[in-house]
Amino acid sequence: MPVSALRYRAAKKGKAKGSAGPDSWSVVGYSAAEATDLLKVQGELCRQEEEGRAVYTQLPITGDAGEPDCLYITRAANTEEQEQFGDIFIFRTGCVVFWNVSELERLSVLNLLGPFQEGAYHREVVEEEAESIAFSTSSTGRNHLEKGVINVTGDRAALVRYAFSDAISTSVKLAIWELNLGTIIDSIEPIAEDLKSRRGVKIQQDEVLQKTGEILALRHLINLSSDLLDTPDFYWDREPLEDLYTKTLAHLAVSKRTRVVNEKLTHCLEIMEMIGGHNETQHGHKLERIIIYLIMIEVVFELLHFYERKFGILAILEPRPENPHRLAATAELLAEGAAPPPT
Repeated sequence: MPVSALRYRAAKKGKAKGSAGPDSWSVVGYSAAEATDLLKVQGELCRQEEEGRAVYTQLPITGDAGEPDCLYITRAANTEEQEQFGDIFIFRTGCVVFWNVSELERLSVLNLLGPFQEGAYHREVVEEEAESIAFSTSSTGRNHLEKGVINVTGDRAALVRYAFSDAISTSVKLAIWELNLGTIIDSIEPIAEDLKSRRGVKIQQDEVLQKTGEILALRHLINLSSDLLDTPDFYWDREPLEDLYTKTLAHLAVSKRTRVVNEKLTHCLEIMEMIGGHNETQHGHKLERIIIYLIMIEVVFELLHFYERKFGILAILEPRPENPHRLAATAELLAEGAAPPPT
């Protein structure tokens, strides 16, 4: 498979809006940074509340009391109208999911979280890789995902919305990693083309190690530092929430996209291992040639020594006798400050 084919990724189902009805709203998820310090976010919200300018109220959802994994905030002003409700889930992984929040307010919240984020992504990337799903009030009295639309009951259960939001945050985080993989593939493609055209490898061994480290680091994030391969412990004894979480992941094709990303990473790693092996082989050949040249020089000297012992010194190697008249003329010129004649 050509390297250029690796850059294409499967389309995310969440990008296509479901058949939402007239009473539907939207859930929008962003992956804004590598991580968000939720303790500092809590401190900022408490400070705003003490100063009497609080816009949101907060409630930790999961994690330890000292270090929550997710922070659930709502508009401080209570209202009975569904259109005025606005829920926001801020995840420690740098993701933010908004329920029924206008675009202007979403951007305002992202700006508010900026000082508390680590490894923030470019805003263009954040907005491009956003995930949007329609949601509406369930007509059956139960929470479920149907035909690409989230149906929730009117009681605004925080944990139910958290389960949907958790799945969406996983999808948008994976989208950022897919983008990083695309960058790695683009950097590898010229190397593969050089090999294909027999132009030789134009990458040093330290660059190979650096690129290999980038691939391994991305694989570590996907397979070891995230919940892409298994279900979080939070859903261990919450089967209804786990069902919502897994069905939303299936709708967003997270499992399939994860498998594809891992296959592409494996392919990229094989390319770098092959290039690294090629560079090591070339370096070994260079050392072998140097050793051969040194041996040849040593053999030449040994032959000269053997000839001297057998037949005496070669005439070409004997020192040339100096002309005494020339030496006297050179001494006189040096005494006068002129340059000596060429030999």
